[in-house]
Amino acid sequence: MLRCAYAISGAHLQIERANSTMSKRILIVGGTGKIGQAVVQDLASFTDAELILAGRHRANGEAVAQQFGARARFIALDLDRASVDDLRQQLKGVDLALQCVGPFRSRPPTLLEAAIAAGVNYVDVCDDRAGTQQRLQMDAAAKAAGVTALIDTGTFPGIDNVLAAEALARLPQADTLHLSFVCAGSGGGGFGVLQTTFLAVSRPFEQRIEGRWQETPSYRGRRVVDFGPPLSRRPVYHFEVPEIWSLAQVFPQLQTITSRFGSIPELWNWATLALALAPVEYRQNTAFLDRSAEFMVPYVHKVDRWVGDALGIRIDIASRADGGGRETICFYAPSTVKAVGWATGIAAAMVLHGEIRAPGVLLPETHIPPQPYIERLVARRGGLRRG
Repeated sequence: MLRCAYAISGAHLQIERANSTMSKRILIVGGTGKIGQAVVQDLASFTDAELILAGRHRANGEAVAQQFGARARFIALDLDRASVDDLRQQLKGVDLALQCVGPFRSRPPTLLEAAIAAGVNYVDVCDDRAGTQQRLQMDAAAKAAGVTALIDTGTFPGIDNVLAAEALARLPQADTLHLSFVCAGSGGGGFGVLQTTFLAVSRPFEQRIEGRWQETPSYRGRRVVDFGPPLSRRPVYHFEVPEIWSLAQVFPQLQTITSRFGSIPELWNWATLALALAPVEYRQNTAFLDRSAEFMVPYVHKVDRWVGDALGIRIDIASRADGGGRETICFYAPSTVKAVGWATGIAAAMVLHGEIRAPGVLLPETHIPPQPYIERLVARRGGLRRG
């Protein structure tokens, strides 16, 4: 039986506002995309910072910036073409650099490099293991520069990292962690989300099983998981997320860590499985995957209008020792895109206001304070249940 963990309250929203100052300035690279706009919306709602939206297309970018009023403005910036020196110039007078555009596997961390060089704090929504590891290698440089760089702050990774860390603090003897995720439709994303998903299922990945890292074929191992109301029981499949690796580093007592993901409707699971089973010359051809994502976008968006983009996350931890215990946490959001905006907006505001101030490249599970973070998620109409 799952029970409600936090009551929704507006008191801490006033605290978020009280921490704000008009003198702060945030550069949001990718701020005109779907994910970026959701993050900007949260920052516009819960901070008083000036918001600089950076993207490639001026006409669209200026129209998006106008939606957020006088506090927001647009600058043209192509992250793939900008050098570290170019980005460093754009960071003059900026208090926080925020990267909301991927894919993080194939795009080098030039914005983080520029932020470190400029002495500007940094937040991103990295969702790739190689990208996470690449950024963590810049920890010493960030520490030397006194820069706080908080990475992986979206939904998964992001929300689940914090929920898992909070659960493990209450059950430190736990040695088993299962992560499960479900999204309706495409999760509300566009080409970038599909591209990232296709890349993830194109190859096997490693999970920690009984103390050993074992290669696992992607999108196999079907299991039906109860995400609680309103999503209920949904099928999920093995799927790579970077927090399998990062949580294993932070919590070495965990002998087993697995992750599974599923889509609503089941049709999308069949399509994803078909891609995972495609001949290797196709599923490991980046150009083919990009063309497939471009082809699928209009069809996915049509289905999204029917099924929505709800998100479910379930965390299961357990100890196999005698009397070791177990715990389950389920998180629900009516929109995956909004949930990314909430999670990254909260994390960015915490860095901006000094609630998170340690120098270095930081993970959500080690440096985001769970209680205020969870309270703010719930206040934004996120649902949280424990069992």
